[in-house]
Amino acid sequence: GTVGRDSGTLRVLAEHDEGWYDTGDLVVPDGRGGIRVVGRAVDRIGVGWMIPAADVEDALRGHPDIDDAALVGYGENSDKPCAVVVARGALTIEQVRDYLDAITMTEWYQPTRLERVRALPRTSTGKVQKDLLRRWLRGEADLPQS
Repeated sequence: GTVGRDSGTLRVLAEHDEGWYDTGDLVVPDGRGGIRVVGRAVDRIGVGWMIPAADVEDALRGHPDIDDAALVGYGENSDKPCAVVVARGALTIEQVRDYLDAITMTEWYQPTRLERVRALPRTSTGKVQKDLLRRWLRGEADLPQS
C-alpha cells in the first residue's frame, strides 16, 4: 500500500497485480533475511546484468580529484556506463579506470565514458536528476547553469 504524503491516508492496493505494488526499486538480498535497495529500475544500466550504480558512484567519490559523481547509462539501449563528475583539474577516463582498477572494481562496472560538469542537477529533495543527465548525454537537453 501507500501512505498519502499530505493526508497520511493509507491506501491498500491488494486488488492490483495480485497484491504486488511495483515501486520501481531494485533490491538484492542483504544476507540477513532482508533486502538492500540498490537502485531504481529506470536508472538500470546494463543488459543481462545490472551495474550497481550507487556502488560505482561511491567509489568515484573516493577519487582524490572527484567531488561528486553520477553514473548513468548511454548508448542505444542506455546500457553503457557514463560517469558524470564534478572534478578538480584535468581528468581522463583512463585515469578514472586506473583508479577503479586499483581499488579492485570489476571491469564491467567501470564507466566507458567520462563527462565533466560544474554541478550535478538535483531535485528539490537533493536527488540527482539522472533522467536529465541521460537526455543531456543524448544532446536532447541542457543542464542548468550553476
